[in-house]
Amino acid sequence: MAGKDSEDTFTKFIPFETIPDYVSSCKLDGLQGIRLGVPRASFVNTTKPAAVSAFNAALEVLRSAGAEIVEDTNFSDYVDNIWTDDAKLIYALDFKTGLKRYLEHLEHNPNNIHNLDDLIRFTKNTPAEEWPKYDVGSWEFAASLPYEDNAVPEFAQAQARHLYHGTSGSITGAIERYNVDALITLTDYGNHPAGAGGLPVVSVPLGFAPEETPLKILPSGLAEDGPGFPFNIAFLGPAFSEERLLNYAYAFEQRTHARLARQPYKMPESDIV
Repeated sequence: MAGKDSEDTFTKFIPFETIPDYVSSCKLDGLQGIRLGVPRASFVNTTKPAAVSAFNAALEVLRSAGAEIVEDTNFSDYVDNIWTDDAKLIYALDFKTGLKRYLEHLEHNPNNIHNLDDLIRFTKNTPAEEWPKYDVGSWEFAASLPYEDNAVPEFAQAQARHLYHGTSGSITGAIERYNVDALITLTDYGNHPAGAGGLPVVSVPLGFAPEETPLKILPSGLAEDGPGFPFNIAFLGPAFSEERLLNYAYAFEQRTHARLARQPYKMPESDIV
């Protein structure tokens, strides 16, 4: 999905009128002469040594493809936890505002849900929603805020700080400071600042957790980590650099095909369009 949308304010910042042909941009020699920065401090505390080992091996693949690897292109003001107080406020008020607008435009509202409080009440009283196995804690946090929508100074201030941590304080700041074309890191540690800055990320399979990896189960019963869990490498760039990032990622994946090292547990039984 690409292009401008009158219903999406952020798409008005797209700097080109014609959307690039992303498929044609993918070249096998796409890494030749490219400078890739490694913000290694961003994942220094990872608890996945197998992922770090695979990442280091990937650097050699990138070098053999013609890329120059620039180590320690670290973020000047990195926040390693996406759930900062600013982030919580932003996501909560955006959700609260967007939900209200959505409900107001419904032509049919059979369950008489008009606001967040109604949604929480409906979810808790509807067995099919499986509450409290799947909790509504983030909704209750949003409902508890003393603001009805995101049109308040507190939201704007939090958004400005959050944006800084995702751009000048991390990705775009490092790209400019170290004069690199893009950054590469483990996906778990790249999607946080990219999400805060509204910047593109292309994630490529890198490997799988070894069989001796302890199984970690969340309270919901879903697994968080364990044998065979995939990990990925992320290519990060400035706003609207998708065409270049896809090219780099394609050139890398054609040399690795890491996802083929393990068969899916469940395969589709019908055609997927």
